[in-house]
Amino acid sequence: MRRSVGKVILLVLMTALCFVLTGVAAADVSVTRVVCGKQSDLVIGTTHDPLKIIEQSKFTLTIYDKLNLDDFDNRPVGDTLLIERQNMTVAADVEALLTDDRVQAVMAQVTDAADAAAKKEAFSVAVRADGTTRKIRFSGGTVSEALQAAGITLGDDDLVTPAKETVLSKKTVITVQRVTFRETSAAEPIAYTSREQQSDALYLGQTQIAQAGRDGVLTKYYLQRIVDGDVADTIPLGEKITVEPTEEVVLVGTKAYMVPQGSINQSGIPGIAAVSELPATMDIAIDNSGRPVNYKQKIIGEATAYSGGGITSTGQAAMPGRVAVDPKEIPYGTKMYIVSCDGKYVYGYCEASDTGGFIHTSDTMVDLYFHSEQVCRTFGRRNVEIYILE
Repeated sequence: MRRSVGKVILLVLMTALCFVLTGVAAADVSVTRVVCGKQSDLVIGTTHDPLKIIEQSKFTLTIYDKLNLDDFDNRPVGDTLLIERQNMTVAADVEALLTDDRVQAVMAQVTDAADAAAKKEAFSVAVRADGTTRKIRFSGGTVSEALQAAGITLGDDDLVTPAKETVLSKKTVITVQRVTFRETSAAEPIAYTSREQQSDALYLGQTQIAQAGRDGVLTKYYLQRIVDGDVADTIPLGEKITVEPTEEVVLVGTKAYMVPQGSINQSGIPGIAAVSELPATMDIAIDNSGRPVNYKQKIIGEATAYSGGGITSTGQAAMPGRVAVDPKEIPYGTKMYIVSCDGKYVYGYCEASDTGGFIHTSDTMVDLYFHSEQVCRTFGRRNVEIYILE
């Protein structure tokens, strides 16, 4: 910094250096020559030509000198020639100038200016953008000016920290975040609905898919704001059904299996025989599980088995289809249809015709008649469904 100040001082000294020739413009006059404070007397012949006066004074003009004739008007006496020299080569003259009060004042001003410039030295500013960090030398200004100096162009939606108008100071870190937008979508299923439709082509209890259901698709649209590659915000834009759901149609059978009036050993289910040999006194509609469709009451209880023939309490011959009951629970003559709960036995159509000895010893609901003791033992005790028909 001292070298720069020296250059400025030298320039000032150069521009301030001057030579003054004074005297009387007459024959054989004595002229005093003053060069930077040093005086010498010269004898100049009779002439009023400034250039000849300079020539007689033995002072050589150079291309760096300027002849100032403001105070030279060809008067008899008192003429002054001022030669301003822009180039300084004599060391002694420089030393003389340095002791001049006016030059010292100029030097003080130059020194103050140099100190002010030193205080405004360039400093380092870090700029983070596009995945890199770069440092620039900056002598003052705003964030916006620093970005321009770094060659960084901002998009309309980009973020800058600190704000673009912020005045920078040392060690400031400027962060640029690139902001873009993109539209996206997401699909969600719409569950299909199901509807039953009766069909007389199917038996009671049977179902069949007439039309398969299919989920629909609901598409939702979003606008994402992406900051430096990461999703910062997701803004819903709307939604639209892009695939309509397909309704499921299920056929439900209305056609009943039948135990025809007067039939025996009929379960209503093809290939399955009933135990009862008592002719049905009515048509009995049966669903595909082997249960009556129409009935007055359903009772679930324990059943036992007996055989051995004989006459029932109502005076009828014992046979499969005539069962023993507690007449207080199920009156004589009640028409029933009985199926075991485990589905292994379809006793079929039967009537309450006898009184079981169990009524005083257990909670058995009904005693079923079979042809043999072996079948009775196989049946044992098991829960049955008793459907009261009428």
